[in-house]
This record gives sequence, C-alpha cells and structure tokens, in this order.
Amino acid sequence: DNSGTFTDSVEYFRERYRSGLEGIYNREDKRNPLKDWHHIVIPYCTGDIHWGSQEIHYLRKDESSYKIQHYGAINAKGVLDWVEENISSESTSKVLVTGCSAGAYGSIYWTPHIAELFKNSKVLQLGDAGIGVITSDFFKNSFPLWNPINYAPRWIPALSEENNNWTN
Repeated sequence: DNSGTFTDSVEYFRERYRSGLEGIYNREDKRNPLKDWHHIVIPYCTGDIHWGSQEIHYLRKDESSYKIQHYGAINAKGVLDWVEENISSESTSKVLVTGCSAGAYGSIYWTPHIAELFKNSKVLQLGDAGIGVITSDFFKNSFPLWNPINYAPRWIPALSEENNNWTN
C-alpha cells in the first residue's frame, strides 16, 4: 500500500513500541532481563530477509512490470551507521542480535558486522523461527537477484566469494 508515508510508518512502529510489545520488548515486565537494554528495531519491508541491495523489475503473467526495491541490506547498513555514530562501543559490554522469521536471517547476516562495531563486547545472536522453507529454484532464480553478497562479511574466509558460492 503506497498510500502511507515513511513518517506514517515510523509513527506506527513508535506507537506499537509505546503501547507495549511482548516478550523481550516489554520494558514494563520486571522479569524481562533485557528491559533496561537499548532496543534497535529494523522493520522488515523489502522481501529480501534484510540481505538485499538491488532494485528489480519483475514481469507479471500479463507482461506488465512492477519493481521491488530489495533494499533490506541497505536499510540495515543505514541503521548500523547510525548505531556506530550514536552508541558508544566502549560502554556496551553485551549485545544481543535477534530477529524472528525473516528477521532471524537478518540477524545471522548482520551479526558479524555488529561484532566488528562492538569488538570489546560479548555479542550473541538468536534467530527465532527462521525455518528455511524455500522453493527448489530459490537459490537459482530469486536469491541472486537481491545481490546478497554486496554487504556480506567478506573478512570471514568461509563466507568470501572465493570460498563460498552464495547461490548454492
């Protein structure tokens, strides 16, 4: 739906946060061990599990086209740039990177980058409900279109393009 604006989206998430999200986001629950932590939420909206960095024009069956900006990685990188500028890594001893469903994959992909930002912190990753159900042609026909390697943590040898075919 293109009727809303970016500001409307931001306000929607702010209101949801103020109204009390569940689980680890519920800052009113005294049992929540993360209630006093900083929470940075990156909403999912680009259909690419936070790994995309490319705009794609798709064709419908009737040959008309539409575009999707698979910019999940670009959005996440923008947030990490903000984190680097605004949150002191020296005063942060523990970091939890987590996500649910598509966010589980985003948390996996971005944890090495976050660990680089917080080198002196204990960084943990928890992916919830990233169950990996995909079609048989996903890695061949869909995944490469997002340009997922663009922000990949290439400094990890097992994830470099030389040692790993990301479309396999």
